[in-house]
Amino acid sequence: MDKKRLPVLCDSDSCMGCSSCAQACPRDAIEMNFNSEGFYNPFVNPDKCIRCLRCEKSCPILNPIQNNRIAPKAYVAWHKDSNVRYDSSSGGVFSSFAEVVLRQGGVIWGAGFDDKMVLAYQCVELGRSLSHIRRSKYIQAYVGDPFMQIQNQLVAGRKVLFCGTPCHVAGLYAYLRGNNLDNLLTVDFICHGVPSIQLFKNYIHWLEIKYKDRIIDFNFREKRFGINYNVGTSATFLHKKKKFLYLEDNSYTLGYCRGMSIHKTCSQCHFRSVYRPSDITMGDFHGLKKMYPSIEQYKGLSCLIVNSRKGEDILKFLNLDLMEIPLESIIKTNPSYTKNLDPKSIDLECIIEIPYEKVQSRYFRPNVGDRIKVLTMRVLGGRLTYMLRSLMK
Repeated sequence: MDKKRLPVLCDSDSCMGCSSCAQACPRDAIEMNFNSEGFYNPFVNPDKCIRCLRCEKSCPILNPIQNNRIAPKAYVAWHKDSNVRYDSSSGGVFSSFAEVVLRQGGVIWGAGFDDKMVLAYQCVELGRSLSHIRRSKYIQAYVGDPFMQIQNQLVAGRKVLFCGTPCHVAGLYAYLRGNNLDNLLTVDFICHGVPSIQLFKNYIHWLEIKYKDRIIDFNFREKRFGINYNVGTSATFLHKKKKFLYLEDNSYTLGYCRGMSIHKTCSQCHFRSVYRPSDITMGDFHGLKKMYPSIEQYKGLSCLIVNSRKGEDILKFLNLDLMEIPLESIIKTNPSYTKNLDPKSIDLECIIEIPYEKVQSRYFRPNVGDRIKVLTMRVLGGRLTYMLRSLMK
């Protein structure tokens, strides 16, 4: 291999923005900047690059990561603390893993919004709240340098839990190159794909102008109606506090649920598989619903898939109600677990350049079904709606 050449990294249709390459560079010659569709991609500064090619070796696409090869075990689960469960998107299983690692003196890495509404990986230690890194976030996270920090924490003998998209978990393993993994626990989730960051920024800006106030937090899965992807989200404003968002105000989530704003690379994801490098995979539980009362479905059920011996060993410490189920029930009812998306014909490069209200009216407009669903939920409430749906099945 000629080490005098500049590195050749993933193109914009293959890169998932894990920044493993940038963190591996000894001269900070790689910056993660937005591409034309509003996703993070690496850009090499040739004046700083020393042609060592460490970046190429740290890319999980150019150097695929070995998956766990044990037969995965599947469970339906929910947190025994009802408050934690309510503050989570589904059953609250992530919090239980985090609580175990924190009690052992470890640290937790997960994605949360900073004070500028940028979604980025953050470190939580004992004594700090987990609430800002709970819940689903339908946006690509800025990675920064957590892999470097995680490596230092592992070398120091600390336990580390990293929770992220399957591709970012792979990026972490690619960066660590098999070193100091004994104290590392990784959790990924069943991922539908990530939308454009620039599109989300445009959406937030539009809401702030509409309501004349600054947004300081956003909940993509507002649980006042139980688990519902596109019925209601909420924005927390600086002065007007929390506002529930429906239909036109919730158009960003509608577009995401229709698969219209998702990164091209997510339609050819390398990490949608039964066998994964992560220790645990989690997600919403959709199958075998007749086994559970409607009230439990309303509160939120999670699926939990154990991919490694390390993941299996931690189960006995979790504060969860757990029941083993056939893996097939997850494969059948949650297709994003193993199947790639059909890419939608929408020009993200174009829509991030036009005012958001035009994007909404042209592409993300609520349909009749959306309006009926919202009306039903708002009139009957989530719990009664779940009960009626259970009776009709």
